[in-house]
Amino acid sequence: MAKGKIVLWKANRGFGFIQPRGGGGDVFLHIGDLRHVGYEPKIGDEVSYSLKQDDHGRPRAAMAVIAGVALPRRSAHQWADLLALLVPAIFVAGLYGMEDYWPVPYAYLGMSILAVIVYAEDKQSARAGAWRTPEATLHWIGFLGGWPGAIVAQAMFRHKTRKPLFQFVFWAIVAVHIGFWAWLQLAGLPLDELMQQGRAFAVLLKGK
Repeated sequence: MAKGKIVLWKANRGFGFIQPRGGGGDVFLHIGDLRHVGYEPKIGDEVSYSLKQDDHGRPRAAMAVIAGVALPRRSAHQWADLLALLVPAIFVAGLYGMEDYWPVPYAYLGMSILAVIVYAEDKQSARAGAWRTPEATLHWIGFLGGWPGAIVAQAMFRHKTRKPLFQFVFWAIVAVHIGFWAWLQLAGLPLDELMQQGRAFAVLLKGK
Protein backbone atom coordinates (compact mmCIF):
# COMPACT_ATOMS: atom_id res chain seq x y z
CA MET A 1 0.00 0.00 0.00
CA ALA A 2 1.27 3.44 -0.90
CA LYS A 3 0.99 6.29 1.59
CA GLY A 4 0.58 10.02 1.23
CA LYS A 5 -1.24 13.15 2.35
CA ILE A 6 -4.25 14.91 0.86
CA VAL A 7 -3.09 18.28 -0.45
CA LEU A 8 -6.25 19.28 -2.32
CA TRP A 9 -9.88 18.34 -1.79
CA LYS A 10 -12.94 19.68 -3.65
CA ALA A 11 -15.88 18.67 -1.46
CA ASN A 12 -18.49 19.93 -3.92
CA ARG A 13 -17.13 17.64 -6.64
CA GLY A 14 -16.01 14.72 -4.49
CA PHE A 15 -12.37 14.45 -5.51
CA GLY A 16 -8.91 15.71 -4.69
CA PHE A 17 -5.22 14.84 -4.86
CA ILE A 18 -2.73 12.97 -2.69
CA GLN A 19 0.93 13.91 -2.37
CA PRO A 20 2.84 10.59 -2.17
CA ARG A 21 5.10 10.21 0.85
CA GLY A 22 8.04 9.10 -1.29
CA GLY A 23 7.73 12.01 -3.70
CA GLY A 24 6.55 12.15 -7.28
CA GLY A 25 3.46 13.56 -8.94
CA ASP A 26 0.17 14.00 -7.12
CA VAL A 27 -2.29 11.09 -7.22
CA PHE A 28 -5.97 11.57 -8.04
CA LEU A 29 -8.45 10.47 -5.35
CA HIS A 30 -12.21 10.18 -5.86
CA ILE A 31 -14.56 9.85 -2.90
CA GLY A 32 -15.93 6.66 -4.41
CA ASP A 33 -12.49 5.06 -3.96
CA LEU A 34 -12.54 5.62 -0.20
CA ARG A 35 -13.37 2.61 1.94
CA HIS A 36 -15.10 4.86 4.47
CA VAL A 37 -18.78 5.83 4.49
CA GLY A 38 -20.02 9.26 5.55
CA TYR A 39 -16.52 10.71 6.03
CA GLU A 40 -15.57 13.86 4.15
CA PRO A 41 -11.79 13.96 3.50
CA LYS A 42 -9.89 17.13 4.30
CA ILE A 43 -6.53 18.61 3.46
CA GLY A 44 -3.79 17.11 5.61
CA ASP A 45 -5.39 13.67 6.04
CA GLU A 46 -2.90 10.81 5.88
CA VAL A 47 -3.97 8.19 3.35
CA SER A 48 -3.00 4.61 2.54
CA TYR A 49 -4.02 3.47 -0.94
CA SER A 50 -3.41 1.13 -3.84
CA LEU A 51 -1.94 2.88 -6.84
CA LYS A 52 -3.52 2.30 -10.24
CA GLN A 53 -3.99 4.19 -13.49
CA ASP A 54 -7.13 5.68 -14.98
CA ASP A 55 -8.21 5.25 -18.60
CA HIS A 56 -5.74 7.96 -19.65
CA GLY A 57 -2.77 6.43 -17.87
CA ARG A 58 -2.76 8.94 -14.99
CA PRO A 59 -2.05 7.84 -11.41
CA ARG A 60 -5.15 7.22 -9.32
CA ALA A 61 -5.75 5.97 -5.78
CA ALA A 62 -7.93 2.93 -5.10
CA MET A 63 -9.14 1.26 -1.89
CA ALA A 64 -8.03 4.37 0.02
CA VAL A 65 -8.05 4.41 3.82
CA ILE A 66 -7.79 7.57 5.93
CA ALA A 67 -5.53 7.15 8.96
CA GLY A 68 -7.46 7.19 12.24
CA VAL A 69 -10.91 6.74 10.65
CA ALA A 70 -12.72 3.47 11.35
CA LEU A 71 -13.70 1.27 8.44
CA PRO A 72 -17.35 0.28 8.05
CA ARG A 73 -18.48 -3.29 8.50
CA ARG A 74 -19.39 -4.98 5.25
CA SER A 75 -22.61 -6.32 6.76
CA ALA A 76 -23.77 -2.76 7.47
CA HIS A 77 -23.42 -1.97 3.75
CA GLN A 78 -25.43 -5.04 2.82
CA TRP A 79 -28.26 -4.26 5.24
CA ALA A 80 -28.40 -0.63 4.11
CA ASP A 81 -28.59 -1.68 0.45
CA LEU A 82 -31.30 -4.24 1.22
CA LEU A 83 -33.44 -1.73 3.11
CA ALA A 84 -33.02 0.84 0.33
CA LEU A 85 -34.00 -1.69 -2.36
CA LEU A 86 -37.14 -2.63 -0.44
CA VAL A 87 -38.49 0.90 -0.91
CA PRO A 88 -38.93 0.80 -4.72
CA ALA A 89 -40.00 -2.86 -4.57
CA ILE A 90 -42.85 -2.13 -2.16
CA PHE A 91 -43.74 1.08 -4.01
CA VAL A 92 -44.05 -0.60 -7.43
CA ALA A 93 -45.99 -3.50 -5.94
CA GLY A 94 -48.39 -0.98 -4.40
CA LEU A 95 -48.87 0.78 -7.73
CA TYR A 96 -49.73 -2.47 -9.48
CA GLY A 97 -52.46 -2.91 -6.90
CA MET A 98 -54.03 0.39 -7.98
CA GLU A 99 -55.87 -0.79 -11.10
CA ASP A 100 -57.01 2.72 -12.06
CA TYR A 101 -53.37 3.74 -12.47
CA TRP A 102 -52.08 0.79 -14.53
CA PRO A 103 -49.99 2.93 -16.97
CA VAL A 104 -48.03 4.55 -14.13
CA PRO A 105 -45.71 1.62 -13.24
CA TYR A 106 -44.54 1.46 -16.86
CA ALA A 107 -43.69 5.16 -16.78
CA TYR A 108 -41.66 4.59 -13.63
CA LEU A 109 -39.98 1.60 -15.26
CA GLY A 110 -38.95 3.61 -18.32
CA MET A 111 -37.50 6.44 -16.26
CA SER A 112 -35.80 3.94 -13.95
CA ILE A 113 -34.02 2.30 -16.89
CA LEU A 114 -32.84 5.76 -17.95
CA ALA A 115 -31.64 6.43 -14.39
CA VAL A 116 -29.56 3.23 -14.30
CA ILE A 117 -27.95 4.11 -17.63
CA VAL A 118 -27.11 7.68 -16.58
CA TYR A 119 -25.76 6.61 -13.18
CA ALA A 120 -23.60 3.93 -14.83
CA GLU A 121 -22.16 6.43 -17.29
CA ASP A 122 -21.53 8.99 -14.55
CA LYS A 123 -19.75 6.39 -12.41
CA GLN A 124 -17.54 5.49 -15.36
CA SER A 125 -16.83 9.18 -15.97
CA ALA A 126 -15.88 9.62 -12.30
CA ARG A 127 -13.39 6.77 -12.55
CA ALA A 128 -11.91 8.18 -15.74
CA GLY A 129 -11.81 11.77 -14.50
CA ALA A 130 -13.98 12.82 -17.45
CA TRP A 131 -16.98 15.17 -17.76
CA ARG A 132 -19.60 14.42 -15.11
CA THR A 133 -23.38 14.47 -15.21
CA PRO A 134 -24.58 17.40 -13.05
CA GLU A 135 -26.21 16.34 -9.81
CA ALA A 136 -29.22 18.50 -10.71
CA THR A 137 -29.75 16.29 -13.78
CA LEU A 138 -29.67 13.15 -11.64
CA HIS A 139 -32.22 14.69 -9.29
CA TRP A 140 -34.51 15.68 -12.16
CA ILE A 141 -34.42 12.13 -13.50
CA GLY A 142 -35.38 10.92 -10.04
CA PHE A 143 -38.13 13.52 -9.69
CA LEU A 144 -39.62 12.60 -13.08
CA GLY A 145 -40.03 9.00 -11.97
CA GLY A 146 -36.57 7.46 -12.18
CA TRP A 147 -35.90 7.27 -8.45
CA PRO A 148 -36.58 3.49 -8.14
CA GLY A 149 -33.91 2.84 -10.76
CA ALA A 150 -31.63 5.38 -9.12
CA ILE A 151 -31.81 3.44 -5.84
CA VAL A 152 -30.84 0.26 -7.69
CA ALA A 153 -28.01 2.06 -9.50
CA GLN A 154 -26.64 3.56 -6.30
CA ALA A 155 -26.51 0.11 -4.71
CA MET A 156 -25.02 -1.53 -7.81
CA PHE A 157 -22.33 1.03 -8.54
CA ARG A 158 -21.81 2.46 -5.03
CA HIS A 159 -22.36 5.86 -6.63
CA LYS A 160 -23.43 9.05 -4.84
CA THR A 161 -23.98 7.08 -1.64
CA ARG A 162 -21.30 8.99 0.29
CA LYS A 163 -22.51 12.51 -0.40
CA PRO A 164 -24.86 13.54 2.45
CA LEU A 165 -26.40 16.56 0.69
CA PHE A 166 -27.12 14.57 -2.46
CA GLN A 167 -28.70 11.79 -0.41
CA PHE A 168 -30.83 14.27 1.54
CA VAL A 169 -32.28 15.81 -1.63
CA PHE A 170 -32.67 12.41 -3.27
CA TRP A 171 -34.63 10.87 -0.40
CA ALA A 172 -36.76 14.01 -0.12
CA ILE A 173 -37.80 13.39 -3.75
CA VAL A 174 -38.58 9.77 -2.90
CA ALA A 175 -40.70 10.89 0.06
CA VAL A 176 -42.66 13.30 -2.16
CA HIS A 177 -43.49 10.54 -4.64
CA ILE A 178 -44.52 8.06 -1.98
CA GLY A 179 -46.55 10.68 -0.13
CA PHE A 180 -48.32 11.76 -3.33
CA TRP A 181 -49.44 8.25 -4.29
CA ALA A 182 -50.39 7.41 -0.72
CA TRP A 183 -52.62 10.48 -0.69
CA LEU A 184 -54.23 9.49 -4.02
CA GLN A 185 -54.93 6.01 -2.74
CA LEU A 186 -56.55 7.38 0.40
CA ALA A 187 -58.54 9.92 -1.63
CA GLY A 188 -59.68 7.22 -4.07
CA LEU A 189 -59.20 9.40 -7.18
CA PRO A 190 -59.19 7.41 -10.47
CA LEU A 191 -56.67 8.33 -13.16
CA ASP A 192 -59.14 10.04 -15.50
CA GLU A 193 -60.50 12.23 -12.69
CA LEU A 194 -56.99 13.11 -11.58
CA MET A 195 -56.09 14.17 -15.13
CA GLN A 196 -59.27 16.26 -15.39
CA GLN A 197 -58.40 18.08 -12.18
CA GLY A 198 -54.86 18.59 -13.45
CA ARG A 199 -56.12 20.14 -16.70
CA ALA A 200 -58.55 22.36 -14.80
CA PHE A 201 -55.73 23.54 -12.55
CA ALA A 202 -53.53 24.27 -15.57
CA VAL A 203 -56.30 26.30 -17.21
CA LEU A 204 -56.77 28.23 -13.98
CA LEU A 205 -53.06 29.06 -13.81
CA LYS A 206 -53.08 30.10 -17.47
CA GLY A 207 -56.06 32.38 -16.88
CA LYS A 208 -54.15 34.20 -14.15
